[in-house]
Amino acid sequence: MEEKSKKYYSSKQEKMVADALGGYVVGGSGALPTIPGDVKTYDWLVECKTHTTPDHTIFFNADVWQKICNEAMATHRKPVLIVDDGSQKLKRTWCLCFSKNLNIGNMIVVEFPNAIRRNISCKHEKLQETLKKVSKRYIGEFYESAAYEVSWMDEDVCILPLELFKEIFDK
Repeated sequence: MEEKSKKYYSSKQEKMVADALGGYVVGGSGALPTIPGDVKTYDWLVECKTHTTPDHTIFFNADVWQKICNEAMATHRKPVLIVDDGSQKLKRTWCLCFSKNLNIGNMIVVEFPNAIRRNISCKHEKLQETLKKVSKRYIGEFYESAAYEVSWMDEDVCILPLELFKEIFDK
């Protein structure tokens, strides 16, 4: 069986994210300093990260987050870091963005299930399971959905599934 390159998997993920958000993949995929990010929409600058095999941990790297924040500020967009577990599947993809950039008024804010250190990491299944437990108790009362909100690098950030980010994004 032929092994595919890291670029193959990255390109697959970037196209999926661009299609989901109605944006476009940046030419050169953010490799040129004058053209930052992997995906752009009108309001958002997206950095995508994946693995070459499925079932890896969802991992938000602090250095990558800082890079996309700086690039987003320079391009007058909001930063979002999108990662998956290596599956390049929409339902196994997670977003990290500033809480202030989302309308989270009708969302249940959930405590993140792992300790937060310099980087943020957790298995997809654990993230999904915790949100589902909380959602079953509250959805339908006043809330539409649930997401994680954590204080990270002196800012409040929101961690949520890409499908939920897309719903909020589309409103």
